[in-house]
Amino acid sequence: RELRSREWQAPLLTPLFESQAGGVPSSPPCPFLNPPYIEMPSASRETSSEDDLGSSDAGTEDYSMPQQSSFLGAGTEFHGVQRCTKDHSRSLAEHVDNPWKVSVQIHCYSSELGYVCGTMKAHVSPQSPVVTFWEGEIVDNHNHSFFTNKWDASQVTDLEYWRKFGSFAQLGRRVARQGGRCGQLKDFPYIFMRWKEKFFISKQEESQLTIQGFYYVCLSRQNGEIWGYYYDPDSQPYQELELRVIHSHSLSSYRNFFEH
Repeated sequence: RELRSREWQAPLLTPLFESQAGGVPSSPPCPFLNPPYIEMPSASRETSSEDDLGSSDAGTEDYSMPQQSSFLGAGTEFHGVQRCTKDHSRSLAEHVDNPWKVSVQIHCYSSELGYVCGTMKAHVSPQSPVVTFWEGEIVDNHNHSFFTNKWDASQVTDLEYWRKFGSFAQLGRRVARQGGRCGQLKDFPYIFMRWKEKFFISKQEESQLTIQGFYYVCLSRQNGEIWGYYYDPDSQPYQELELRVIHSHSLSSYRNFFEH
C-alpha cells in the first residue's frame, strides 16, 4: 500500500480527495494536473533485440499506438462484478460463487501518454463501499508494453494472464518474440491495460481487501465491456473483474461518483 514518494500539486482535485479521504493523500497523481510522469517499459524498442530473434516480420511491424477510445473519456462509468476462483482454467463467462459489485469511473485519460486513472468502488459488505484510486498503463508499444517489468510480475506471469483473454490469442506469439510489443495494436478491436490501485479513499476497518496487486485489463472498443484479472501472489489467485459501461464520459460527472 505504499504511495509514490513524489509529491503532487493538483489544486483542481485536491478538495474532492481531501474531503473523501480525510486529507491523505491530498490529490491523485494525474498528468493533466501535473507534469507527465511515465514509467517507460524496459523492453527494448530496437527490432534487432534478442527478444526479436526468430521473428520473420519484426522489421516490418507497425508499432503505431492504439487509436483513442471514447469509453476511456473522463467521467465514463462502468458497473459490474468481481469474483474469486481457485480454478485458473475458468473463464469470465463461467459462474463463480461469492461475487461482489464493483463500479469504476474514469477521471483522466491520455492516449499519447498511455495513461488512464480513476476510482473503483467495491461493495463487499452492506456498509459503505471500499473506494480506491487507481492509475492505469495502456499497452501502446511506446509508453508501455505487454511486459510489466515490476510489481512482482515476471514475463511468464504476464503471458499467463494476458492469455486468459481470448482477444489476446492472435497476439501472443508476436508479443513473446518481440519483447512485449506487437504491431497490430493501432486498429485492434481491444485495448489492453494494467490498473494499479494506489491508495484507499475510504475503507471499512473490517474489510479484507488489499491493493498490493494489480489488474490485467482488456477493453472492447465496440461496446465498452471490460474484463480483468487481478494478480497478487499473496492473495487468492484468479480474481476476475467484469464491467459494462453505464454512462458516457462527462468532465463534470466524476464528483457524483462518491455520492452513490
